[in-house]
Order: sequence, then structure tokens, then C-alpha cells
Amino acid sequence: KTVSPGLRIGWIVADKNVIRHLSDLKMQNDYGASSISQHIAKEWLSTYHEQHIKELKIKLEKKKNVFLKSLKNHLSEYGEWNYPHGSFYIWFKLTISVNVKTIFNEAIKEN
Repeated sequence: KTVSPGLRIGWIVADKNVIRHLSDLKMQNDYGASSISQHIAKEWLSTYHEQHIKELKIKLEKKKNVFLKSLKNHLSEYGEWNYPHGSFYIWFKLTISVNVKTIFNEAIKEN
């Protein structure tokens, strides 16, 4: 998921008959995986993935800080939120009463 959310590669160790059955089910499900893309993924993961993760952590930390600052500057009077530790999900809880239909109509006006 850190490289490409749609990338699906993996392996299994099992009895030959189990693998044959699972291979058949997989082929029926997605028509098989590309050997070329699996090879490229293996090469990229073994060469670049560690550095990619380090850079990704830095970028996500910056985005998190910008978002938290924006919450503080623009939404403090309307709600409260958690500080994410080891995650990038921020749970925002409104502390005011809100008419959802009014918000929906305003959102429609703004596209």
C-alpha cells in the first residue's frame, strides 16, 4: 500500500494440490498477474522501498502538521479533534449543533 494501492503481489507455501486449486481460483478471479510487473515490483521494493518510506514519512508528517494548524486556525470554535500518534487519521467532533440539510445545500451551491 505504500507504493501503489492497486499493486497485488504475494506468495504462498502449501501442498501442490492446494496451490493448483488456489491458482485456478486466482486465474478465474483476475486472469493472472503479470510476471513483468511482479519482477519490476520486486526490483523496486528491494532497491528503493526503504528510502521511499523514509521520504513518505517526512511528507506525511508535514501534511499532518499543516492540517492540524488549519484546524486550530479555522475550526477551533466549532469542534475538537484528536492528535494522531502513528496514524494519519484525525477524528473531528463538532461541539456545536449543525443543520445537516443546510450544510448539504451550501455544499451543493459550492459544487
